[in-house]
Amino acid sequence: MGDEDAHRYDRDASLPSLLDAWSRRAPAACAVRDGTAALSYRELDRRANAVAHQLVARGVDIGQRVGLFAHHGIDAVIAIVGILKAGGAYVPLDPASPPARIATMSEDADLSCVVGVSGARHDLDDVSTLIVDHEESASPPTLTRPLTGADLAYVMFTSGSTGRPKAVSVPHRAISRLVIDTNYVWIGQHDRVLHHSPLAFDASTFELWGALLNGARLVIADPHMVFSPYELHRWLRRESITVAFLTTAVFHQIATTRPDLFGCLHTLVVGGEAMAPEPARAVLANHPPQRLVNGYGPTENAVFTTAYPVNDLPDDAEKVPIGTPIARTNCHVQRHDGSRADVGEPGELVVGGDGLAIGYLNDPEGTAAKFAPDPCGTGRLYRTGDVCSMRRDGTFEFHGRRDGQVKLHGHRVELAEVEIALRAHPAVADVAVTRQQTATDAQLVAHIVARTEHEPPDAAELRKFLRDCLPSYLVPAAYRLIDRVPVTPQGKVDRAALTTPASETDVDPTGATLLDEIKTVWLRTLRSRGLTPDIAPQHTLFDVGGTSFDVLAIHTEMTEKFGITELTPLDIFTYPTLRGYTDHVTAVLRRATR
Repeated sequence: MGDEDAHRYDRDASLPSLLDAWSRRAPAACAVRDGTAALSYRELDRRANAVAHQLVARGVDIGQRVGLFAHHGIDAVIAIVGILKAGGAYVPLDPASPPARIATMSEDADLSCVVGVSGARHDLDDVSTLIVDHEESASPPTLTRPLTGADLAYVMFTSGSTGRPKAVSVPHRAISRLVIDTNYVWIGQHDRVLHHSPLAFDASTFELWGALLNGARLVIADPHMVFSPYELHRWLRRESITVAFLTTAVFHQIATTRPDLFGCLHTLVVGGEAMAPEPARAVLANHPPQRLVNGYGPTENAVFTTAYPVNDLPDDAEKVPIGTPIARTNCHVQRHDGSRADVGEPGELVVGGDGLAIGYLNDPEGTAAKFAPDPCGTGRLYRTGDVCSMRRDGTFEFHGRRDGQVKLHGHRVELAEVEIALRAHPAVADVAVTRQQTATDAQLVAHIVARTEHEPPDAAELRKFLRDCLPSYLVPAAYRLIDRVPVTPQGKVDRAALTTPASETDVDPTGATLLDEIKTVWLRTLRSRGLTPDIAPQHTLFDVGGTSFDVLAIHTEMTEKFGITELTPLDIFTYPTLRGYTDHVTAVLRRATR
């Protein structure tokens, strides 16, 4: 098999057949590496076959959904490939999600069984569980199932406006079309692809299959590492990473402090939210990657729909375009009546091609509302709900949403889902949730109308209540008491009328204890986003509304304040409470003064 054949896109091929081709062509090449452990393509194939045979023995058939309860790692990669080899479709269940949400997703997906990894536990009743151990020594024969590119490959859950997450069903060809013989990124056998995205986030599809379907090496990293520019830079160089994906929020954070960090990369793809011009200009001016790509796409069109190579930006550019359709994808902008908009005229972006999802699992009405036959062709189109316009050169620009959906740190957020969850709290009479942009980050803000017969709930109580039913990215960072939810003349929530109070003045830390000084640093960072929490020693940063994106700002101020380099942003995850982090800083300071 020649290089041209190995990289040729075949819309009828399944993912296992495409991966098997690399296992035969380069069996000894490293397929996946995680710290000191690694698997060749031959070993990955052998161990995935063992999983596949066990799943078939448990009755898994073509198209059946198999839960994947695991953080990313070598065992998870084996599990995914094994599920697909058995003919099943994998359904990522994030172990960090609340048990109630995992149970809801499992019920909606009608799982035939669940695959976990060593050390992982789940609380799903009446569901058969298979535990994967990558030390498994069995060598069963290769399992071949009659799969095609049209068969179901995975089901990914996204935020739903009805209060329940939506299950997006994605076929094999949508994934292969994303990374094989495409026009926005080129991945070859000698590339090393960073894998840090959670498996329940569709960017992991680009990372995992971008490597494995091109004979490259998938290199697994601690997901928290991306919040430490120093650790990330050292790790990218040590592992010789050539291709990486970052959410736009992380890219913006790093670009403001270390814009030169990405020079070791061949390709950096950024996506999840609108890219701001200034961080992009900073990276372009400071040892940029060979190729910086702004990617755009809904989950319903397999990760990326359009891409824009960011080579330069005019000084007067107010936004970064989302680019042109990637290979085997078509897009156009349409008016409310369904007719095509003129050049420069804003309208709804509709997309089609091989990347389209099959639809929403067990939701024919929702599928019919968003997916429709293409009146100009034989395929289907998906209505994105995104307001875009097309420039004369065919490049698309993003202007916003037609509904209450927003993007936050790469995740789709239906504000209605958060509002429905909050209304279930006995002290909440009404609520409106907004997305607030700050100087360095974005956050959700819940505007609460309290019931008169109850004491107004505090932020800590509401966060705890929501964490029992929602994933962390759907839990608002800030909570404001309001008298009523404002509405427009049409009776809809007037989110533009909801404003956030100005930040309070910083507390003077002069003469304070070390704990008080560190508490002040935390407060200063949180107040830059309009938060004014009471922080106790037993609180974690995340208990009081902080996010992973505040960690970098805190670390930068701590380093400048104390002048020591032994501190890393990861310390806040390792020692999460204010007291624990203070004790760690104390120990580091003592070592530094010896």
